[in-house]
Amino acid sequence: MRVAFFNNKGGVGKTTLSVNTACYASFAGLRVLFVGTDRQGDGFRFFARGKKRAEKSAVLKLTKNLSAIYHPMSVPKINSSVDLTIIDCPPSVQVASEYMVDVWIIILTSRFSFENSFNVFPALFKSGAKIIFLLNRKGEGGLRITRKLEAAINEVPNLSYYSRGIEQHNAFKRMESALLPVWCDQWGEKPGEDIREFSHYLLNTVCGFKVPKATLVQDIPWARRSS
Repeated sequence: MRVAFFNNKGGVGKTTLSVNTACYASFAGLRVLFVGTDRQGDGFRFFARGKKRAEKSAVLKLTKNLSAIYHPMSVPKINSSVDLTIIDCPPSVQVASEYMVDVWIIILTSRFSFENSFNVFPALFKSGAKIIFLLNRKGEGGLRITRKLEAAINEVPNLSYYSRGIEQHNAFKRMESALLPVWCDQWGEKPGEDIREFSHYLLNTVCGFKVPKATLVQDIPWARRSS
């Protein structure tokens, strides 16, 4: 099962949400491969924790259930032993027509990121994959703006909207510096729960896995080894 986190607009939180979802899915018992296809390589560097450069085809074996690879602008052939591939996509319109995936997670933060995604709708619909809209930093602009955006989203046919969303929280910024899942932050309980609820929805309702809700593990094995 291939799940791509995408918007052809940058700065919406694709990397942040994809690395946290990959971590959660591995703790839920799935064999997960994180693929960083954005040239910036931020997702790969998150898992490498500064110990390995983001060079093409660089691979990290983090735990028995989690690996990461840096493969800019394309998705490599995936070993059949992997249950779930999480793809952190670059903000490029070509991605929508070139990547073969089962699920598109379209990350939105504003009206601009929503309207910008219209450019790739034809290719996304043509792919035959499931399309999920996920509102990141929900509530950042106030309830009125959020409701207007949700009303516009719900008018788009042939896709699903994850209505709970991911609320704005400073812990996400801190986890980018700490290179740890957001729930490891001192005040990460609420954003961690947002990640758990979204990931559980993605894995079970969207992808069809039958996995129980996982514990938000604080002791991160690959972080412990690199400290």
